[in-house]
Amino acid sequence: MNSKIINNINNVIMENDILWHLGDFAMGNRSLVPDLRKRIVCKNIHILWGNHDGQIQKQFSHLFNSTGNYAELRINNTLVTMMHFPIASWSEIGRGGINLHGHSHGRYPPVGRQKDVGMDCNNFMPLNLEHLVADMIKLPIVEVDGHTKHTSYK
Repeated sequence: MNSKIINNINNVIMENDILWHLGDFAMGNRSLVPDLRKRIVCKNIHILWGNHDGQIQKQFSHLFNSTGNYAELRINNTLVTMMHFPIASWSEIGRGGINLHGHSHGRYPPVGRQKDVGMDCNNFMPLNLEHLVADMIKLPIVEVDGHTKHTSYK
């Protein structure tokens, strides 16, 4: 499985691209982590820690360009929030914000513009973030927390 995932990453993501990994980088023998990381051609890997990353976080943070629990970025004016765990509401949900997560292996029912981007429910393939956002902005906006497109976020 490791080889399949790494080969799929290397076939899609080039050396100077940016890879966002949403947690659970490795399970089992954690001593393999440096070798697994070295086999990925992409130099720019940002990891958001998952529930199986405790030892990796303590020993191997230096192998990644950045680490954390949560990240937000804008793709063509759309706010994209990312973390390992699915959440029920996120920043700018009522204005079209997108939430990307892993953890649930495709079993968590998405809310509006939310997607499980875990490799195991995406044919073990990494997803292109710009293409994903372009597809997801076509989905309806949900307003589950009282924050609508008319709510001031500033």
